[in-house]
Amino acid sequence: MECEFEEKQYEELLNCELAFRGRIYPAGQVLENTIGIDAAVFSKDPAFLRLWNSTRWWWLFGPIWKHGVSLSRELWDDAEKKLDSVDFPKFLCNVFIQHKRPEYIASRLGKEYSYWKKKYFRYDISVSQRDILIRLEQRISKNSIVVYACPAFSKLEELWNFNERSTLVENSNFVEPHILLNHQRYTFVNGGKEGQAFSKPTHTEGIELLTEINRIRERGLKFKTNAEFIDALAHAIRETMETSEVRIKKTYFSIIERIGLTDHLLAKNLTEIFAFVFLTNITWTIGL
Repeated sequence: MECEFEEKQYEELLNCELAFRGRIYPAGQVLENTIGIDAAVFSKDPAFLRLWNSTRWWWLFGPIWKHGVSLSRELWDDAEKKLDSVDFPKFLCNVFIQHKRPEYIASRLGKEYSYWKKKYFRYDISVSQRDILIRLEQRISKNSIVVYACPAFSKLEELWNFNERSTLVENSNFVEPHILLNHQRYTFVNGGKEGQAFSKPTHTEGIELLTEINRIRERGLKFKTNAEFIDALAHAIRETMETSEVRIKKTYFSIIERIGLTDHLLAKNLTEIFAFVFLTNITWTIGL
């Protein structure tokens, strides 16, 4: 049975609840408030620019190219000062969330019905994405969480009701990527951490997300500055992509090369992180 709501609807509402209950905020929102801009990209590469420029009206207006916005080193220096000022909260942990849209299986003909012997939810796993997330998980586990999140419901009315009651977390199922190694599908019945990975049936145990966030916030690595926190994450992502399969590795570093940046460490780090987020279609949130 098809889910009645879109993945993006669930993602936005779950992120809002995590911000309210767990002090976990989307990184773009945090950095936008710090730097004062939503995003800035500048490139002189024609192939890269063609992705964002249309030739539809050239016959009328001529080739008017958008090159993006290049931020000066002074602006990045100012952004770093704001980020590390005593008035700005310290970054305590990363939470990377891959939001999934469930398929509700009510029929006995469902491939996994023989295991559950009841109605259940399932979603497919991209093997290449999973492997990247496992590599990332291994490198940042001391102060970060990488997790798949999927609602244990499929009706739009339920989404609004759980959102109104701030109980989306309790009605979602969370599992870490390494649990799904060698599997291409994940199934579950309820919110929480119990599930079953397939193709070869394997009982899995995920995490209680808010509990794990609080644990890492209290016991995780402490960085002297937020810029240092971001630098450590960018380094881990760089290592993750360098060890990924050739096609994905080539795509990632091609994106980095085609973006023109001011020679500034914070700018370079954020570009690498957001390129990773874009390529893997995962949400980066920061615990304060």
